[in-house]
Amino acid sequence: MSREEKTDQQKQLADLIDLFVLCMQADLKSPEHLDLGKKFNSLLDCYLQEYQSESVGTFALRVSRMGLPYEEVLQDVMYVRGLGS
Repeated sequence: MSREEKTDQQKQLADLIDLFVLCMQADLKSPEHLDLGKKFNSLLDCYLQEYQSESVGTFALRVSRMGLPYEEVLQDVMYVRGLGS
């Protein structure tokens, strides 16, 4: 993996984490929450397809490194994955 590719992967991951946090902070009953969830799912699908060594579990692990319990993050990620389906 080249340095440029790694930087691109890190940027995509940072964008995904930001979008995930925004989705979780939005009012659960608002249309914005659903829209953010759909956008997150679309970007996560693309990310997982491009970086096949990554998974929903590894994404949750990366988010949990910010000081959140892994199990709660994984549960939240799975909740967002269910939005709009």
